Amino acid sequence: MHRRASLLVALFVLASVSSLIPSFSNLDETEIPDLVTPRAVTTWSGLVQLQSSYTVQSSDELRILAGTSIEMPLDSRIYVEGRITVLGEETSPVVIMSGISTQSHEGLQFNTTSNNIGSVIRNLTIDNSDFGVTIYGSNPLLDNLTILDPDYVGVDLFSSANPVIKNLHIDEAGQDLHGFSNTWRYGIG
Repeated sequence: MHRRASLLVALFVLASVSSLIPSFSNLDETEIPDLVTPRAVTTWSGLVQLQSSYTVQSSDELRILAGTSIEMPLDSRIYVEGRITVLGEETSPVVIMSGISTQSHEGLQFNTTSNNIGSVIRNLTIDNSDFGVTIYGSNPLLDNLTILDPDYVGVDLFSSANPVIKNLHIDEAGQDLHGFSNTWRYGIG
């Protein structure tokens, strides 16, 4: 009798725990996040007003919920050393913009330490930046990314960057440069 009760309790616990494990059957291999490495998770929602640049440390994850607006000051940037997960929706995207409309921020920068950690950006709009997304040797998934009016370049790729990009829209890249520019870096560099 004791064995049957123990077996029933074990089955109940196993069934309860298995329902907590997320299913990734509908994602392709590049979209499966790393579930092994423990991370400190920071979640942003609503209006986030940064006072300076922000760094997602290599052991951490920044999760940004649908409908979040992020205001960034002049020359600030979000550096991704770890994982960033942007959960925007088509009807409720995440927006990164300047805190003051006449000043440009520096957008997002993925560094090599974020490679193979599972960063996913879905339904993100970056407005009024010098650079939209800069990637150094990393492989984030960028799905439905809109970059409006970047002063220099929308997406910049360096050092064996290998992102997966689905549905990219860059509007008026390089349009804010005054005078003649001899650089080719406008949309994707």
